[in-house]
Amino acid sequence: MNELSKKIVDEATTFACKKEVQWLGPEEYNPKWWEVRDSKIIELVIKNYVSNSPMMGEWESEKIHKLFGLEYRPQMFKNPKEDEGDIFKLKDWDDYVKMGAFIPDDGDGYWATEKEYAYISAWDPKPDWATHVVWFNK
Repeated sequence: MNELSKKIVDEATTFACKKEVQWLGPEEYNPKWWEVRDSKIIELVIKNYVSNSPMMGEWESEKIHKLFGLEYRPQMFKNPKEDEGDIFKLKDWDDYVKMGAFIPDDGDGYWATEKEYAYISAWDPKPDWATHVVWFNK
């Protein structure tokens, strides 16, 4: 586990201890250390603390959710105003990419819905929930 992950585990533990959660297992950084008497508490800690940590990237948050068998939904942001970025339906996006109108060096694209987007690159595999792509030119 890297230093960032250890810091997040420590902060989540401190938070949970304040809520009088009793942790079980060795005091090492491994998944078994996370075993708790009330699995609802660990779910609460991960979903409400770890997921919202400014130190946590989307891929890290997703990895921690999957590690504990929790459903993951990325943090979503309102789609940009018309003069800040463009939003494309998936079919349009696919057509533009196939004809070479967009390449990764042109800007940043993120998977989106009609109203929100997540910081998940449109060059990564499409999440099930994605219906659009938001594009920001460089």
